[in-house]
Amino acid sequence: MHSSELIETNLYREKERTLFYGFIWSAVFLLPKTIAVILSNSVVLLADLLKSISKCIASLASWLSIRRVAKGKDFSYNFGYGKLENLTSLVLAGVLIISLLVIGYEVYHRFLHPEHIHDFGVWFGLLIVSAKFVIDVYFWHHDRHLAKIDNSPIMVSHWKFYRADAIANGVVILSLIISVVFKNISGIRYVDPIASIIIAGFLLSSAYGIVSKSLYDLLDGTLEESLQLVILRELAAFFDDYKEFHGIRSRRSGSHLFIDIFLEFDTEKKMGEINQTVEKIRRRIEKSIPGSNVTITPTRIPFV
Repeated sequence: MHSSELIETNLYREKERTLFYGFIWSAVFLLPKTIAVILSNSVVLLADLLKSISKCIASLASWLSIRRVAKGKDFSYNFGYGKLENLTSLVLAGVLIISLLVIGYEVYHRFLHPEHIHDFGVWFGLLIVSAKFVIDVYFWHHDRHLAKIDNSPIMVSHWKFYRADAIANGVVILSLIISVVFKNISGIRYVDPIASIIIAGFLLSSAYGIVSKSLYDLLDGTLEESLQLVILRELAAFFDDYKEFHGIRSRRSGSHLFIDIFLEFDTEKKMGEINQTVEKIRRRIEKSIPGSNVTITPTRIPFV
């Protein structure tokens, strides 16, 4: 196995580990959070529980996905494995949307029929949410670091999800403290459902970001303008070495970007000379665009 393949394999194993631990921690907190919801009668804790259930399911799906990728990866024809990561991200977004619908219904009902929350359950919930807040901050920074190394759709989705979790848990903690400390003030009962709306906003933002990125990659969206400019800049450096430029085709597979470039060369040039030019251009572009795999095809007609 080449060194680059070994590094990539280790990255997949690291991603698999962190997703597995994320799933375990999410599962561990489900029972105490359920108890806190029952004891407190709090909508914001219910929203937090639904958020945690969504995260647990998403973490399990992501772990199984990345585990399948790591086992089946043979470094050839792996477009499908990358697409599996994108599809898993869409599953994650779907779970979030279902949670949003449930939260929306409960908030609507609580605004129509305001209820008091119970002190003991709230303080118990505060303890649980505070512990989860610390864990979310850790995974937020850890997964963001992994995403910088390997721009995997799953890891990008997860570090953003943990960031949203951490901020949302901060909102939960603040709202619960306000609801208990100022419980005798008129209208304080609406703090709980209002905080739930804020959490729903975080979930909606996460779902939108995940769907927009994953759908774009699944549909093989064209290269971002900035990357197109990088390619054209590198091609310009070899302007005198080829005759015509006939276009670019690209697709994404997980954290990889596959780029096909079609160039026309002078018919009087020898194939060996053409291959040397192709290799120089390929190396320049792959160096300028990390994670790219470039194929340059000599042709006389534009690609279809």
